[in-house]
Amino acid sequence: MSTNAYIGVELSDHTIKYIYLHWDGYVKGAGFKLKSFYLSPEKVKELIDLGDLSVLGNEIGEKHDFDEARKNNWTTAYGRDREEEGIDAKITTEGIEKLSREMGYAYVYRLNEKWYYSKDGKKEKKL
Repeated sequence: MSTNAYIGVELSDHTIKYIYLHWDGYVKGAGFKLKSFYLSPEKVKELIDLGDLSVLGNEIGEKHDFDEARKNNWTTAYGRDREEEGIDAKITTEGIEKLSREMGYAYVYRLNEKWYYSKDGKKEKKL
């Protein structure tokens, strides 16, 4: 069974630009990878620009066969790797707690260049 999540970045107007993640959205999965491998604003922007994800890898990687994601530990994106449409990032004025209420888990890279998360609509915590 998959554990879904939203991954977002706070923009200068304090809205959140976010994408969907299908697999391993829990803190020891996606949370660990975000905090360990996606530490700069440039890297986070590159991740969000991929659009919705099937798998969050330790690195962005290159276009690859959709079924081989875990072999290379690359991120697998629905658009880049399976050529799906309608998977672009969305913008919300709602907070991280609202996103996590919808999805279970939500992660946001804030303007202070730190990751935060919320689970099931609870108050956000620093990763």
